Amino acid sequence: MRALQGVAITVLSNCVLSKPVRDAAARLVQSRAATLASLRAVLQQQASSQGSSDDACALCSKVLDLLTNMATDAATRQLLAADHLPLVRDIAELATASGGAQAAALGCLCNLALEPGVQRALVSSSALRQLLGLACAVTPAAGGGSVQVATHAAVAASRAAKQDVGAAALQQAGALQLLVPALSGAVGHPALHAWQDAAVRLVALVTAAAAAGQLGSCGEAGASSAAQALLAVLPQPGLPDSVLGNACLSLGHIASQPDWLPMLHGLDAVAPLLRVAHAGRGNVASKNAAIALAKLAKHPPMLQRLRDLHGLEIIYTYVRP
Repeated sequence: MRALQGVAITVLSNCVLSKPVRDAAARLVQSRAATLASLRAVLQQQASSQGSSDDACALCSKVLDLLTNMATDAATRQLLAADHLPLVRDIAELATASGGAQAAALGCLCNLALEPGVQRALVSSSALRQLLGLACAVTPAAGGGSVQVATHAAVAASRAAKQDVGAAALQQAGALQLLVPALSGAVGHPALHAWQDAAVRLVALVTAAAAAGQLGSCGEAGASSAAQALLAVLPQPGLPDSVLGNACLSLGHIASQPDWLPMLHGLDAVAPLLRVAHAGRGNVASKNAAIALAKLAKHPPMLQRLRDLHGLEIIYTYVRP
């Protein structure tokens, strides 16, 4: 019976990639509570069982795949987030528990976490701290499945961090202290670029909140460790522009604290940022690098360093004097 259910759900999961079918499925969920209840029952059975059968785990993963595909549509995603937060909590429970359905649950949670209601639900639960722990559990020797779990966890956490209270909760949970060693360990490993993308975005959101004074100071020691890790990220070949852009954005947040400018001077932050600014040729990464450099230029020794490297012109390209 489970095998037949699995085949039916797989077919439906593929079909809902088509908008007319997806809209029909959304109407069915909205009008018939029993439809969603039956899907939730599969998830709850998997969450509550210890060492469930492979068939049960496979069925749960297929239900999650179906919900993931439905949540690619903004209207359907809003429906699930607005009216069915218990479903979101079921998915978050599976996403933060080791098991065969974890990867599928994390992928589903990433899509749903685009919605502010889901972001707030994650912040108000214990799931956010658990996602942070999963996001940091990545090593160069990790297999593809482990990297995917860490990447999706970082994406979901970064989406929750778009809420001010989410960024605050992550900072209080030691996000920078946990992410910095993982970022440092990932340098030079192309297989971890997708994870770096998500992790650096998470750092950018946490440092933005700190720079805005929403969290208080994260401490110069924490800022120094974060800056070192971010500066080590910049020279890697083949990085997506989004990684470079968010790394430069984070460094700009750190540079907005006047007391931390001498620390950034000691790390020679000017040179790697200047390379990104020149290499980007107008993309977001080069603009963010120029903005960070403009903040560094407020420190006389770094202003001189910019002059020595002929870097003032690139700042004026993007930042009005």
